Parts: sequence; structure tokens; C-alpha cells
Amino acid sequence: MFITYPELLQLKEMNQARVIAGEAGLYRLMTWYSISEIVDYKTQDCNKKLVFIAGIGMTDYAEDLLKILHYVYKHGAAGAVLEIGPYIPEVPVSIIKAADSMQFPLLTLPFDIKISTVTYAMTQLLFSRTNYLQGVSTITSQLLSPDFSETTKLAERARFYGYKQEISYCAIVVESDTDISETALSPLRLTIFEHFQKHHVENWLWTPKGAQEYFLFPLRDPTHIQAEIISVFPAPDQLSFRAGVGSMFSTLSDASQSAAEAKEALHMIRQCHKTEEIRFFENTGIYRLLFRFQDKEELHDISATILGNLIAYDLTNQTELVLTLETYLDCNCNLTAASEALDVHRNTMKYRIKKIQDLLDVDFSDYNQCFQLRLAYKIRKYGG
Repeated sequence: MFITYPELLQLKEMNQARVIAGEAGLYRLMTWYSISEIVDYKTQDCNKKLVFIAGIGMTDYAEDLLKILHYVYKHGAAGAVLEIGPYIPEVPVSIIKAADSMQFPLLTLPFDIKISTVTYAMTQLLFSRTNYLQGVSTITSQLLSPDFSETTKLAERARFYGYKQEISYCAIVVESDTDISETALSPLRLTIFEHFQKHHVENWLWTPKGAQEYFLFPLRDPTHIQAEIISVFPAPDQLSFRAGVGSMFSTLSDASQSAAEAKEALHMIRQCHKTEEIRFFENTGIYRLLFRFQDKEELHDISATILGNLIAYDLTNQTELVLTLETYLDCNCNLTAASEALDVHRNTMKYRIKKIQDLLDVDFSDYNQCFQLRLAYKIRKYGG
């Protein structure tokens, strides 16, 4: 659950609040609140929280405020509220400059406003958001069901939770590279939500499915889908995640197909042992045929017919000719490059290639034969 700064500032309990610094960071999301003072600020969990500071116990409030500000910013706080009164009579310019440089939202409230009334209102808003997100998740899950049948009632519910039928969408499936447990994805989910807030993305839908996050992403510029998504999503190498993106769709009945394509693009990243990448289904080219080919047994037979002798030889002799050939093909049949990639002597590589030629009766100067070999390897990887 989370709330945004626009929502926070609309609370009647916050009508005397003022944003005095860090306006560039007002896209940050708040998941809870914390009350920190100089005596205990290092013991507080402030990650994604709005920190309230009254200044109690400060001996030099300007210096002490700066300490707290740097600490909570470093530990992921969403922002801070300073209570202006007997302990913090005014906000020093140094504090304002520091918050601006960190793009860290800094607000003020009069000391006589009870923090308990503000936090109570925040709590109500947070739980209201939780119920709302549960509704978003439920309707999105229904839209992505293979058995989905569009009805007026479902379409109305989708519109209630943000779907706009006049704009186009695409499905995005996200998973963590490092730990695919659902709990590990929660920070990633929040960061994506935060990036949507930062880039003013509205009308998105979302649902978790096991260890993956499914998004129905609204497209402001359907002619530049890839550039738009890359600019809005957090950088994969910063949060260590991978994502697949499906094709654009304009009707609810096509949402599940876009999601299936996104899953296929994500599957390809996994099969290639890649991490920290966003892959678009429209860029998968010929691999779409392998994903959509219904007769997996026939695909297996094609691969086995082409590589069967090599596989059998490896099993019998405990050799690595299958890997050797794959590496050789990946290196465009360059003997030196392949030997370096496998960290073997060039003569060893030369011997292996000769053995492969004898077993498969293949001519590596023949483009069509090399294409068949490459196809066999692609089937092994992506053909199920």
C-alpha cells in the first residue's frame, strides 16, 4: 500500500502544510510514517516512510536537522515533515538547499497541529489505497484470463479502475533476476509504481501472479512503444529484474494475448541466461514460430535428426561436442574465437570440429547446412 504527495496534501489535516524544498522528488511514494528525533533517529526504520520531526532534544537544531535529513534520505525515506515551533523556530537555508539537491521532499507543519491526527488520516488513506489496489488486481487478473469474455459489466469495472478504451495498451511481465519469491518482488513493484508517478503515467492496471508482476501499460505514443517503456520503467541493471513486453492492443479481449506474448519474450531472456533486460515480443523475429508451433514433438524430432549423432557421441564418450558446435556457430565458424570462448587450445578445437564434421557429415562453408544446425540449437533452447 502507498499514497502519493498530491493525495497527502489534499487531506484536510494537512491544509496548513507547506512544501518548502525538494519539489522535484514529489513523485516519491509513502508506505507509512515514522517519528524521528535526534535521540533515536538511527534506530528508526524509515524506508519509503514519511518522517515527522518536531526537534525535541536538539541542542543545535540546524546541525542536528542536517544530520537527520542526510540519514533518513540515505535510508530510503520518502520525505520529511518539520514541525515549526519551539524546537524548530525556522528552517535554515542550509536545510532547504540540502533537500533541494537531494530532490528530497521537505514539508512544514505548525507545531500545534497534532501529528496523531495527521497520521490517523494517512492510515485511513493507506488502507483505502490497499482496497483499491486489490480491486485493480482482481479486474486485471480477470482480463488476463485465457477464458476472459468481454461483457459490459466487466468493461465498466475495468474503466472504474483506470482502463481507458480510447487509448492503446501493451502487457508487460516483470520478474526479479536475483530472487523470484513474491516478497522479494514487493520493493520492485513499489519502485515501478513510483516511476509511473514520476513520469505521470495514469490509467495503468496491474496484478501479481506468483513470482511475477503483470502490468497493462497505457501507451501515450503507440508509434514509439519501446522508447516510451524504457524511459518510464526503472533501469533493469539498477534493480536486477527482467521483463517481457507484448504487442499493442486496443480492445480488452486482446489483453490476454499480449500478456502471453510478454511471457514468451520473458521466457526467451531466461533461456538465453540473460539478466537485467527488457525484451519486446515484436523483436523476437523467427523465434515466434518456435513459441507458437503446437507440435512440440515434431520440433524435438527435427532437432534430434540434425544433432542426434552428436548427442549420442557425447553421452557415450563423455565429450562436449554439442557445446563445442554451438560455440563454433555462435562465433560465426571462427576457429580462434571459438577456442578462446571455450578456453581450449586451437588445435584441440580444430580436432573437435573435424570430429563433428565426420559425425554429422556437414560442410561449414555451406550456408544452408549451418542454418539448419543453428535452427536445431534454437529449437533445443526455445522449442519447449
